[in-house]
Amino acid sequence: MNEKERNIVENAIGVISRYGVRRTTMSDIATAAGISRQTLYSSYANKEEILAAAICYSTDRTMEALEADWGKDGSIADKLDAYFQHCVIAYYDMLSQMPDAEDLVTGYNTVGKAEQDKAMQRKGEVLASLLAPYRDRLTRADMTPQDLADMVLNASSNFKYVAKDRPHLLQLITSLRKAALSLIGEI
Repeated sequence: MNEKERNIVENAIGVISRYGVRRTTMSDIATAAGISRQTLYSSYANKEEILAAAICYSTDRTMEALEADWGKDGSIADKLDAYFQHCVIAYYDMLSQMPDAEDLVTGYNTVGKAEQDKAMQRKGEVLASLLAPYRDRLTRADMTPQDLADMVLNASSNFKYVAKDRPHLLQLITSLRKAALSLIGEI
């Protein structure tokens, strides 16, 4: 992504956060980015392409922050906490502040949904790599690192649908964290 596209996407995220996907127009995005509509259309054909780029950009930033935290010395519990903070709590907090957040949750369009699916796959892969050193312990529980990664990923991703509020979200995460740590023998 070049500097112009990054400017567009960062400003699109801000506008969409304020107005929601449906009410945001290409003109709103161009104005926020400080460019003409023609310049905007030279980079993105429509709002759906911008939304897909925004999801990809946000995922990249999230994964960079997660990898930076995982690069620090820390226990597996610390690394799971970082995952939950970056991939679940921050996302929940962002969605709870947005009008029409359901549009982002459901993908709004097929291009956006495809980007969300890629993001889920990336998160699953990094979780599986985090859990790989526990393969032997997980085998004794008739699981693989990928199995546990899928459980953590899918359960925590669905918390945005079932959490009544932020304290409930944190309670759900605490229970899932304990289950995962128990399965790998770290509790």
